Amino acid sequence: MKKLIFVLALILFGAGLYAQNSAYGKEIYKDYGTFRLVTDEGNVVSLSAFVTIQEEELVVHDKEVLNKRELKQLKYEIPEIEYHYELYLVSKSVYEGDTTNTWMTEFRLFVDGEDVQINQFPDGRTLSVGPEPTLIYTHHDTNGFIEFELTWGRVIYEPRTRK
Repeated sequence: MKKLIFVLALILFGAGLYAQNSAYGKEIYKDYGTFRLVTDEGNVVSLSAFVTIQEEELVVHDKEVLNKRELKQLKYEIPEIEYHYELYLVSKSVYEGDTTNTWMTEFRLFVDGEDVQINQFPDGRTLSVGPEPTLIYTHHDTNGFIEFELTWGRVIYEPRTRK
């Protein structure tokens, strides 16, 4: 019985690690590169950002829109594909020679020029980004060409948490 519990726990642990690192296996829509700043002490504040994209079947809810027959009569086409975007940030900061998390303050995210988190975070959001890809935001749209823009007020490496 103990062996069975150990094997199940090992499987769950492995699945959790795979789920956290699955961002690298997805198709990258846009790579924003790396922001890097070196301090006088030799410590590094660094972040990279990228957006992944996946095609999904569009789910249409009858109560929300006209049924397909009425749409065809109105000569509207129902898009069959919806795009699932995921924004990831990765900390590449270095403190005393070791990788560490990065803190961001006043973080804002714009999708096609619109601040998408203004209602939840009117003064911007505070984030802690780890050395593994950290999922920041997901977006669904029928448009296959979306523009993302990131802004922040301040970034700093985390001197207490190391990889």
